[in-house]
Amino acid sequence: YLGTNQALQAIQSGTTSANQAIQNALNVIESWLNELGIQAYDIEKRKGELKFVLLTESKYNQELMLRFVLRGYGVISRFKKNLDQLKEKLPALTVISVNIQPIHMAILEGEEEVFLTSKEVIEEKLNDIPLFIRPKSFFQTNPIITQQLYKSVQQWIDELKPKHIWDLFCGVGGFALHVLGKDRSVVGIEIEQNSIECAKKSLKLMKDYSIVFNSLDAATFALNEQKKPDVIIVNPPRRGLENSLLDRVLELEPNVIIYSSCNIQTLVKDLKK
Repeated sequence: YLGTNQALQAIQSGTTSANQAIQNALNVIESWLNELGIQAYDIEKRKGELKFVLLTESKYNQELMLRFVLRGYGVISRFKKNLDQLKEKLPALTVISVNIQPIHMAILEGEEEVFLTSKEVIEEKLNDIPLFIRPKSFFQTNPIITQQLYKSVQQWIDELKPKHIWDLFCGVGGFALHVLGKDRSVVGIEIEQNSIECAKKSLKLMKDYSIVFNSLDAATFALNEQKKPDVIIVNPPRRGLENSLLDRVLELEPNVIIYSSCNIQTLVKDLKK
């Protein structure tokens, strides 16, 4: 959709810069882990502690959020004792946490999150709209593309002038916060509570708009909500829209459906229906 060479060059420049900053940080983190003698989890032998290292950088202020996904609690005390050493080498690290994922399955993260820093959230800003990222909250991975994506939807909504909008699978509120307007109500629905907490944090900085964020299953909300929307925005996970939700969306007959997809196969399936 970004049709100019200038936009494409900006994307390439932005992603290269971000990738380099993250790569440099990962090199420091890798050396620190090696110095501590932390063993990576061996899938075949089912031994070792460290399953994943997840690193997020804010384009807005270059703050870093670091998450270690561990099999258990055994090495957390070692992390805590040596954390100052890591933070000295990487001053941009403002949020550090440990996620406990003890199950021997291809699951990225577990239910429990242990914070090693007092701060639990980093701030991003896209199109001058404040957004917040917390461990386990969904956020698009490429801020350059995401900024353009949100801007496009914002422009479409301003042209459509709808009165009532649903943003389903809203994450931290990126779409919902971009489509606010006078005489316009917006509802953002997301099942992950951490994401909704981030969305509500942004909402405190956005005044004089009618918007509500709720931590609910999207299908359950859609089936029980009586007030019909003019526009429905959906940004589902890779499995696409479940049948009950898709049936309900078609039953409601909104003027416009805006579908942001991360899986072409399920997008095609849903569009055919």
